[in-house]
Amino acid sequence: MTDAIILAVLVEAFLLFMAFNSDRLRRKDRENEEEQRGRESATAVKAVFRMSRRWQLSDDELATLLGGLPVARVQHWRDQLAASEGVDAELTPDQIYRVRYLLGIDTTLHRLFSDEAQADRWIKRPHTAPGFEGRSALEVMRRGYIDDLCFVRRYLDDVCQP
Repeated sequence: MTDAIILAVLVEAFLLFMAFNSDRLRRKDRENEEEQRGRESATAVKAVFRMSRRWQLSDDELATLLGGLPVARVQHWRDQLAASEGVDAELTPDQIYRVRYLLGIDTTLHRLFSDEAQADRWIKRPHTAPGFEGRSALEVMRRGYIDDLCFVRRYLDDVCQP
């Protein structure tokens, strides 16, 4: 009987120990994930600002393309970058997808056009292809829907196919 009680106490102590450490490890994992997401967000913001400078986007246009962010947040990031400070950005998954689409569009344009200026101007030129109906890619994307970013990206990917 004593051995059974000792075993039960040891098992219970072990389970409590595991539960305590498990919570601590999960908290640590969450903290690491948040820290990682912060670093990735800062890198994404820097990259999208380089692209927006080449595309000559206003803060309002960039805020819309990033999912309707407050323009003040975009201006805050721009100020941080101008001061060579780290960017305190924490992008949502939706915003990260938007950045990926935008950077993919930019990369594809630079593959399509050997002239960098031409690649950067394409985004504001009107197009007659289906889906554009005489509008520029920027006008299409400024509606604010992620599907519009996806449309432009797919259009360019299709154009790039041999």
